Amino acid sequence: MSYAPVANATVVRVALAIGAYLDLDIEHVDFTQAFLNASLAEELYVSPPPGAPPLPPGKAWRLLRALYGTIQAPRAWHLEVKQHINAWGFQDAGFEGTVYVKQEADGTYMMLVLYVDDLLIFHNNKAKSEEFKDYLRQKYKLTDEGDLKWHLGIRYARDRENK
Repeated sequence: MSYAPVANATVVRVALAIGAYLDLDIEHVDFTQAFLNASLAEELYVSPPPGAPPLPPGKAWRLLRALYGTIQAPRAWHLEVKQHINAWGFQDAGFEGTVYVKQEADGTYMMLVLYVDDLLIFHNNKAKSEEFKDYLRQKYKLTDEGDLKWHLGIRYARDRENK
């Protein structure tokens, strides 16, 4: 199976509206070479690329990790990152597996929107957000883009005073 959920524009807009309404901070994280972090569930073989030493006839390389360009890669990455999101206590919010929420007894609220290798983190507790990003850094190489400014070619600006 190769289907991998992707947050559509409506889901992102609704999440942004919720974030604005609840006055949540919104941060952006980009996973570096995301697909290469995912193990493959099935056996997948490829021919060596040009310039690699030739293999004997009938032989091929077996991929151990997802590779960009394979139809399995997006789903393998999604299942990989979802496992770690759920392990940190987030629940699937029901938007095709692209939105996750976590509410703690102390009033901390966090919502995640996953778009392939981009993660939007909505929160009301900076320390918990940093703790979560540190958890992700232990698993993956990522770039912390800080407060949301650009996502999918759209520039975002926030004016909390004129909310």
